Formats: sequence, structure tokens, C-alpha cells
Amino acid sequence: MRCGPAALLALLIPALALGAPPPVTSFTDFPKYGTLKISPAGTYLGFTQQTGDYEAITVLRLADMKPTTQSHFGSLVGIERFVWADDSRLLVSLSRQFAGLTAGSTPTGEILGIKVDGSQAEMLFGFAAGEAAVDSRIRRRESVDAGAEVLEVLPDDPDAVLIQTYGFGYEGEFNSVYRMDVRDGKLRKLATSPLRNGDFLTDADRRVALVSGRDAEGNVQVYHREPDDAGWELKFNSAMEQGSVWPVARTGKAGSFYVLDDRDAPTRGVFLWTPATGEHRLL
Repeated sequence: MRCGPAALLALLIPALALGAPPPVTSFTDFPKYGTLKISPAGTYLGFTQQTGDYEAITVLRLADMKPTTQSHFGSLVGIERFVWADDSRLLVSLSRQFAGLTAGSTPTGEILGIKVDGSQAEMLFGFAAGEAAVDSRIRRRESVDAGAEVLEVLPDDPDAVLIQTYGFGYEGEFNSVYRMDVRDGKLRKLATSPLRNGDFLTDADRRVALVSGRDAEGNVQVYHREPDDAGWELKFNSAMEQGSVWPVARTGKAGSFYVLDDRDAPTRGVFLWTPATGEHRLL
């Protein structure tokens, strides 16, 4: 049987309808679901979910998939990220959400601790940590005029994590790494960066070993220090037009790191770098 143009068009119309583009809000609203992470011992599953003006963190017990908590922290208060401090406590980095034609958010630099059952919600670090907790379940500690993010979880020390601070404003600050007690937010300084808003990196033993960033002239610099805390030593200093070296991760071998390097090539290469010996090998 032969079909004319009109018949073919009639057959195509339903298919075109099924292929209709998604609404604009699919691209401009906050995502419905965000981060998903399993607890260290595999007991719980945590994930973030946006509902209206609220972003909540939900924890499920994996054995029966029943929720142990679904907690949010206020209207247009987002969850920038979260980490498991141990199998029963989460650390949540908050953000301020901005609704509009294109939804967005910006980190506040605050870190909040909360148990898997939603109890003991406490502001552990942040500029608002000293505010009165009126009509709030969140207990707050002394105010800190800086932002911070979790740098390292310490499996051998479940009551603490390492955090790195950062400064607000254009210039930033000579930021630091602290050991933070996840129970009460008490801090002990471990290192201070010779660069403003430097990015720290720990070694295989989870000790602060590297810091990298740009100096006032825009040069990329990388500093290293030995485990005995002898002080920072400048290892790389690259002008913008010369390419750069950026540390990205530690290896499983003590004293070795993965770095990105484009100083001698048009694209970045992945190198194995050992500061103590000077080994710098393309992988």
C-alpha cells in the first residue's frame, strides 16, 4: 500500500509530540537531587534533595531502606557539599541559594555537624557560628570571620577532620589548615599558607604537605614542607605565559603526588612528582 504526503505527516505528528523539548525550568531551576554518598561502614546512604525553597539531606538505613532523618536548614539555605565524618555523623557545608530566572547558589563557608538521626545539629565553623539560635535546632559556637571547607577525613581519628579556611573578598587571606573536633568545633591550627587562599594537599599519611596558588603578580607557585614541619619551601614558580604546575592528588606512596604540568607542551600532562628527591616523571 502506498502512502501520500498527508498520511505520512499524520503518522509523524505523534512522534514529534513525544519528542517535545523539556521545559526551560529543567535547565534553570535547582536540581531535584544532588550529592549521594554511602557512609564509611556501608550502613547508611545520604543524599540531598531540593523541595521548593528547601534543600534537605536525607539519610536511609541500607539494611531496610528506611529513613533515619530528613533535615533542612532554612528557606533558600542550600547544601554545597557533605562528607561522612564517621558512620554516624555528617558534616554539611552550607550555601545561600538565589532563586530567579536562573537558580544559583554561593557557599557561605559554614560547616554544620549532624547525626544520622537528625539530632545534635550544631554549627561547628563559620562567620555566623556565634549568632543566637532563636527558633532553631542548630546550636552554635564562637563566631569565626572566615569560610572553610573539609580538606581531609581522618579514619584513624573519627572525632576530628582537617579543614582549610579561605578569605572573603577579592584578595583573600593567608589561609590555614585546622584540626577540627567534629563534636564541638574546637580548632587547632596545623599550617598557614604563604599564599593568599592557597589550596592545601595532604600526603599519604594525611599530613599537610603542599600548598599551591597564585601570588600577587599572578605567578603559579607550589610550596612543600617535610613531615617534621621545617617550614614551607618554594618548589615551582611559573609565570602565566610559561605554563604551570598544579598538584591535584596524593599517591599511595609516601611523599609522592600527582601534578598537572603544561610548561613544556601545548596540553597538560599528568606527572608523578616526589618533592624530596625531585623526581618529576610523565605518566
